[in-house]
Amino acid sequence: MRHFLRCFALLFITAATHAATPFDNYLEDGTFLVASLDLDEMTSTESAQWLIATIEAAAPALRSGDATMPAMITRQAISQLRELRDFGVKEIGLVVAIEDLTMNHGPLLVTKLPDEAAAMKVRDWLQPRLQMTPGFEARLSGSTLLVATTATLDRYAKLTPAARPDLADAHSSANAALSAVLSPGADARRVLRELWPMLPPPYDKLTGPLVADDVRSVTATVQLGAAPIASLTITSPNPSARESIAQAISAGLQTGVVWVETNQPPYAAGAKETAELLAPRVDDAAVTMRIDSADAAVRQFATNVLAPAIVVAQERAKRSSKMNDMKQIILAMHNYHDVRGSLPTNVVDKDGKPLLSWRVLLLPFLEQETFLKELHLDESWDSPHNLEVAKRSAPQVYCRDNREGLTSFLRPVYAGSDLAAARGDIEPIEKPTSGRMCFLQPSETFRDITDGLSKTIMVAEVAPEHAVFWTKPDDWEVDLEDPLAKLRTDKREGFVTGYYDGSARFEPFDIDPGLLKKLITKNGGEAISR
Repeated sequence: MRHFLRCFALLFITAATHAATPFDNYLEDGTFLVASLDLDEMTSTESAQWLIATIEAAAPALRSGDATMPAMITRQAISQLRELRDFGVKEIGLVVAIEDLTMNHGPLLVTKLPDEAAAMKVRDWLQPRLQMTPGFEARLSGSTLLVATTATLDRYAKLTPAARPDLADAHSSANAALSAVLSPGADARRVLRELWPMLPPPYDKLTGPLVADDVRSVTATVQLGAAPIASLTITSPNPSARESIAQAISAGLQTGVVWVETNQPPYAAGAKETAELLAPRVDDAAVTMRIDSADAAVRQFATNVLAPAIVVAQERAKRSSKMNDMKQIILAMHNYHDVRGSLPTNVVDKDGKPLLSWRVLLLPFLEQETFLKELHLDESWDSPHNLEVAKRSAPQVYCRDNREGLTSFLRPVYAGSDLAAARGDIEPIEKPTSGRMCFLQPSETFRDITDGLSKTIMVAEVAPEHAVFWTKPDDWEVDLEDPLAKLRTDKREGFVTGYYDGSARFEPFDIDPGLLKKLITKNGGEAISR
């Protein structure tokens, strides 16, 4: 999923010359989505002013952080797009196939330019920006510039293209600043036909055969300008299917109105008006929904209802990503223990002075052993060499939301913890690591966790102001009298934790401090019931 998020972010810093279908040579039966961005439309004065004004209006709904930040980031993105436009680039295409959903892959960004020299200029402009999205690279194919993960670029280099008029024709007819066309290939339609679930009323007419055989394509477009217009078009040659689709959409809109009436009563009237504006229209070829930002009811609903809902969804998505990252870290801890016989701890020198964090030792178990081999294990984390390597290769699992290489995932340090005990007079242990010998602080095993693996926190998410550079041998200094002290922040509702049994949980800030203290200590002998 992170590759998809990065690719959509790159839509704001990459583009190409205008072409009806910039991705013709990269379509196959497995392709199910194509999208494009018209740079001239996106960077026009009217479009930019509307976009910034809309974001500024929605920013107060943000739960946390600087409310001016979203608009500032938008201005910076538009500035970079205009810089590209000055190079002569106009359009970018995005292609997603089934195989792009596999690990280490992701979508393909395609940009066509007048000649190879122009493509090289754009590639050179992109190179420093791609350093902020590890794993991505830009390659030239004549006058075409491709941006994707290495695995994706390698796959498309060997691709034998297949004609996909369902995608190409729908994209060509979209004629919008922003457009996306969804249309599965033959094999994917077979799977949809056979595995589509039976839906409850009033959606029960949306059957597998209808979705697979009667829906030719789904096209979303946004016309920009002073008052953008968004539309969704579902093309189907079957009149009965078009009616069933329209009925299901109407039912979904009504469900949304009921939700707003229940959860946001002040905006119920606006929700009803917006639902009426979004009511699907059926013609002799498609079902269409259209919304005009110039409508007052739409503006009110978008600002007062949709913006807060989007913020909540973003927060939940961030939480889910952090939970997945934490699970990867805890799984790597277990794999390290299986191989080494103990949990990872800090790398030290022969006198016991901490040099590098335990997070470094986990790299081979996070599929990043190459980075570990680049680090000098006999040098401090902030030596010129180690710092350069660490800044270049900060693992996303540690630093998902921080470009500076800071991580909020720290292990608890308190009297009796293995990291605290190792600061004393205990002699460091010399062990082989990634083919090299280094000194490590003495560490613990799972047998040392006498309070129970499922009831003891191994790693926790601290507040952003207490984050540390990911290779630095610093962790969460716990005040057992106030264990929430370095966890609390107004930027979220709680914190992610990883337990010794391999589980990850989200703990709210209103957790009982006494319970949290019990969960932190590994051998306190307390009774814990949850």
